Amino acid sequence: AASAEAMALGLREGVDADALYEVITNSAGNSWMFENRVPHILNADYTPLSA
Repeated sequence: AASAEAMALGLREGVDADALYEVITNSAGNSWMFENRVPHILNADYTPLSA
């Protein structure tokens, strides 16, 4: 959840989404869920990925 909050804060402050994603996935803030779901969000793909 903290990684998602960091994404929201960074995007609100104008940080490049792809750069921010790279930083978080290469740090202690990474998780499988973050790495798997955030690319879909950044591509505006809101298709359900699980039940």
